[in-house]
Amino acid sequence: NTTKQISATAKPDKSKPFVVLIDPGHGGKDPGHLMEKQYNLEIAQRIEKLSNSKVKIVQTRSTDEFLALSDRVEKANTLQPNLFLSLHCNAHNKQKVRGIEVYCSKMNGESEASYNYSILLLKELLQRQDFDNGRIMNANFIVLSKTNVPAILFEMGFLSNEEDKFMLTNAAEQEKLAKRIFESLEELADN
Repeated sequence: NTTKQISATAKPDKSKPFVVLIDPGHGGKDPGHLMEKQYNLEIAQRIEKLSNSKVKIVQTRSTDEFLALSDRVEKANTLQPNLFLSLHCNAHNKQKVRGIEVYCSKMNGESEASYNYSILLLKELLQRQDFDNGRIMNANFIVLSKTNVPAILFEMGFLSNEEDKFMLTNAAEQEKLAKRIFESLEELADN
């Protein structure tokens, strides 16, 4: 079981909710790939509505506002959630490229827990969603390397691919994706 090494700070007792700070990437003056800021926020809001006594969802932003990367890191380090999850939409110059990507950083203060959570999240999402593929990669993005809690950056699909774009932009598909992400977070809370 890859989750056995998750530290005590990453895994509190089961009587308290598993707190996930969702960070809808970009916002305000920073649109991201193909206006991804809008879709990141819409999906984050749909996930937050599913919040329950087992998994509590909090967001770094709930409107189309610009947040500096340092502000996102500060929110994570102040709140000390069980997981910081930054949501993004990818893009590629080849329209056939699709799928999901999960990033974590070896420079993160909880790098082992971040990696273990990445494995679980990817496994759960691949089982619950019609993704062709997914992979975990190491990257020293500021929101991953400067946070002192388990942190993952999740690229939910490619806006440059028609199939992924439909899933990321259609309200009914966003709802399904949000539910699958939330169910995956519930699985993380159980491990």
